[in-house]
Amino acid sequence: MKGIFGIIVIIIYFLIISWWKKRQRVARKEYYREYLKSDDWKRKRYVVLKRDNWICQYCGGKAEQVHHKKYARNIGKEPIKWLESICKSCHNKLHSKTSNSFSKPKFFGNRMFRINTTTKYDASKLEFSKSNLSKMNITTKTVDTTKNYVQENWKAEQKFLLCPKNISSQPIIDYLNKIRIGEIFNKAVKYDNSESTVEDFSVSIDKQRIWIITKIQGFRFGLIEVRFEDNVFKHVSHRTYMTITGARKEMTLKQGNEWTGKDSIDDYT
Repeated sequence: MKGIFGIIVIIIYFLIISWWKKRQRVARKEYYREYLKSDDWKRKRYVVLKRDNWICQYCGGKAEQVHHKKYARNIGKEPIKWLESICKSCHNKLHSKTSNSFSKPKFFGNRMFRINTTTKYDASKLEFSKSNLSKMNITTKTVDTTKNYVQENWKAEQKFLLCPKNISSQPIIDYLNKIRIGEIFNKAVKYDNSESTVEDFSVSIDKQRIWIITKIQGFRFGLIEVRFEDNVFKHVSHRTYMTITGARKEMTLKQGNEWTGKDSIDDYT
């Protein structure tokens, strides 16, 4: 009887331990889901994407998500080096049942390619197609998009929805009259989920340029300068900001005015 009682006690003990561990896993997953909705995670996610130039570290395409290479015991305290930029497709593959066969790409110079580890390749004989290179390179040069406007310092080709189609004797004023708070200012040509709305704007005293603050995907801000040169509207993208205060401060300073407002987190990044 003692032997049977002992076995029952052991079984109950392991059932309790199993139940407790399962409860901890559920609580951890729930906390993690809430953490991914927080502003702290959005800021950290943005820092990682900016560090990796919005390039997927697995396929070289456009990254829109961030992958945890490791998980901290206390979620939310993971260092930046534990995170990497990744596209949605590669992220799904990493977390699928077939993730063991999913390897990171090899690098040759500044080019990124996935190599099957079961096959040997001569790197000098690899052919680089234009379609692959276009996914890997980020242009900072002026890119013609229409006859009416060009862009400079953008990571992807943009469509500027508020840009005037007809050019008059006062092109900057024409542009200024089309700008409205809350309207979509620019949208990426290839990526439908990448668009920015007008959050604030200002025109220079000489009315030769416009400064627009845009809200990018709901949680960060961009500063864009628009001027009319060589019979086209030139859109110059400046750095992005974590807060609108940081963007407004930069817009004020760019116009040669003194900033009298508060400091923001952007002053320390």
